[in-house]
Amino acid sequence: SNKMHKQIENKNCTECHNPHGGENKGMLKSGSCYDCHENFSSKYYYLHGPVASGNCTACHDSHNSKSRKYLLQDSQQLCLHCHNTEQIFNSVSHKKVKKNNCTECHNAHGGGDKYFLLSLLKQSINSKNDSISKEKPLNNLENDSSLNKLIRQK
Repeated sequence: SNKMHKQIENKNCTECHNPHGGENKGMLKSGSCYDCHENFSSKYYYLHGPVASGNCTACHDSHNSKSRKYLLQDSQQLCLHCHNTEQIFNSVSHKKVKKNNCTECHNAHGGGDKYFLLSLLKQSINSKNDSISKEKPLNNLENDSSLNKLIRQK
């Protein structure tokens, strides 16, 4: 069955929408998602583009979604709608994970490194490779052999 936010079920449209217009898709009030949901800009150093711009509707449909978290599509399909499929799967880091959901390794909203890697994955990489510090952002992951070993273990 389809899911809707409570404001929609209760027909409280103006809690999220400006009936006189707006800058966002669907006349959403700027920042209205953050009235109820966590503002990730204060949580993460790096933000996913739609999150940084407050464009939650690039990935979420609060009115009529069948998927969890009100996503427009399933995880990998959603990510690959914008991210270049060929470029992603040709990188060394992703060669073995074509059937995995992106969110198994990446946080869709942001993170402490530019790849938005989940902390458990970062800790595992760090424990396997002493040259990567937990304090500094992870760079050049395409060439990181410990990440490739971790992915192959799945």
